[in-house]
Amino acid sequence: MANALTREELEFVKAIESYKKTNSKAFLSWTEVLSIVKELGYKKSELHKRKKAKA
Repeated sequence: MANALTREELEFVKAIESYKKTNSKAFLSWTEVLSIVKELGYKKSELHKRKKAKA
């Protein structure tokens, strides 16, 4: 049996579905998914940026 979605997961699913409906799309590109994630407030952490700079 599947677990219920968390609030964060539900917000993401709703954002994806809203984008698909607004733009008449059945499937999204990864670029579109990333733009939605960024709209929801995602950005790389400073720690991630520092680790990447060291590499």
